[in-house]
Amino acid sequence: MNERARFWRHSRRNPNLVFYDDCSNQIIEPEFEVLYIPHSIYDLITVFKEIDDWVLQYSTTLKTKSDTIRIPKILFAGGNELHSKRWTYLNCGKVCNGKETDFYENGNKRTEGTYENGKPIEIKEYRNGNLIGITRRDLQLLVLPCPPQIPPVLNPASQNEGTTEFDVNEGDVLCFPIIFSDEEGFC
Repeated sequence: MNERARFWRHSRRNPNLVFYDDCSNQIIEPEFEVLYIPHSIYDLITVFKEIDDWVLQYSTTLKTKSDTIRIPKILFAGGNELHSKRWTYLNCGKVCNGKETDFYENGNKRTEGTYENGKPIEIKEYRNGNLIGITRRDLQLLVLPCPPQIPPVLNPASQNEGTTEFDVNEGDVLCFPIIFSDEEGFC
C-alpha cells in the first residue's frame, strides 16, 4: 500500500481500494489519505494525483473497505512546492477555461462550471441528476498600482485660521479646520 496513506482509527487495517482515472481510463495507484470518522457509516478519502508541477486532489466519502474510487476529470490543483500559493482547476491536465462539464459513470452530470484561466466563476454540483449546490465567485479584487504622485501639502498651523491649542471637557464637541491642497488629485 502507498506510503502516504494515513488512517485514523483504532483498527489500522488498510482498505482494499481500486482507483480508476477517468482521464486516462486506467487503474492507477495514487497517493491518498483516509479520515476515519467515529460513529459514522462513512469515512472521507482524499486522493492525490500529480500532473507536471501540479498536485490534483479529489475528496469523497468511502462507504466500505473494498471499493472502486473513480477520479473525475475536473479537479482542484495546487502547486507541488512546499506551501504553494498557486492553484487552479484542471480538466485532464488542461487548465479549465470557459464552460467545462464532468459526468458520472452513468452519464449523469457531476459538475458544470464556468472558469476563467483556471479560476471558477461558477460551479454547479449535481447528484442523481439533481442540482445540489452552486458555488459562485461574487467578488474579485484587483490591486492596481497608482502612478507616482506628489503627496498633498498640509499648510503649516500658522497659516490655518484660529488657535492651535484647545481645552476640551468631557462631552464637548471639538471641530478645527485642516487646510491642504492636492495638485494632482486622486489616483
